[in-house]
Amino acid sequence: MKKFLTFTLIGCLLLGETVLLTGCFPFGRSIDNTPARQTPPVRFTEPAAPEKTLPSTPSPLLNPTPTRNADYKNITCEIDGRQVALVNGAAEVPAAPESSAKIIISYFGNEAFGDLNGDGREDAAFLVTQSGVGSGTFFFVVAASQTETGYQGTNAVFLGDRIAPQSTLIQNGQVVVNYADRKPGEPFTTAPSVGITKTLKVDNGMLAEVSR
Repeated sequence: MKKFLTFTLIGCLLLGETVLLTGCFPFGRSIDNTPARQTPPVRFTEPAAPEKTLPSTPSPLLNPTPTRNADYKNITCEIDGRQVALVNGAAEVPAAPESSAKIIISYFGNEAFGDLNGDGREDAAFLVTQSGVGSGTFFFVVAASQTETGYQGTNAVFLGDRIAPQSTLIQNGQVVVNYADRKPGEPFTTAPSVGITKTLKVDNGMLAEVSR
């Protein structure tokens, strides 16, 4: 009787354990031993700092060209013994008293700048032409001395008829004019081919050629 109860008790225990195992691990379902896939960590990128824009700096002017006062063209000068008031380097005067014919003074150019009288101011020299009577075109050089009240003109010195001006310089307080002229006796139809240099100086307001 005791053996029967013992076997019965053992059988019940084994039956209960089987039922328990069956509930925990149901038949027909496999156990997945694959490790769970890990989600990679999310990386946050810091926003880039805005670029700093430097204020633009205007480029300075390099060696700006100075502008000269053109009043040196507005002077009164003596041409062929008469006083002529130039306006922008030009003028028109009667060829003779009570004559309708005009002598035309024109600004040619070839200007030069420098001190002609030792006062430290910048003076000027330039060429003018005279035409209107006959077929000639006569070239003159004139100087304009700068004063506290403006420019004062000198007399005009004759250079030649239908010459070929080359350059005008102011060196060592003197006016140097380079031009080409014709040989003595050559007709005006011949191109100027003889190089000539004239050096002039302002003395007491008068422009005169320097003797060599």
